[in-house]
Amino acid sequence: MSFYHGEIEGNGVGIVPAELTTKLTDHLACMKGTEKGGAPCIALRHTKEEGWRCSIYESRPTPCREFNILNEDGTPNPDCERLQLVAKQKRLAGS
Repeated sequence: MSFYHGEIEGNGVGIVPAELTTKLTDHLACMKGTEKGGAPCIALRHTKEEGWRCSIYESRPTPCREFNILNEDGTPNPDCERLQLVAKQKRLAGS
């Protein structure tokens, strides 16, 4: 999941923590962990109390802001559930 590098903090406008990002091109970056796909974002955290949550929610990049965790009818987005399963498998494997 890539996004415009201008969203990264340090340029007076961006808010995404730079240490959690990877440069892809001169104009694109991604969240660490998502460079090749099939792996969870470094900012995704799990607790027994809250389940899966973004640890930088208020500072997340545009693609994350545009991704709906619920469908319009209030049911869980299957893409979100699939990504949570991948993250769970990685966590259980100790990655």
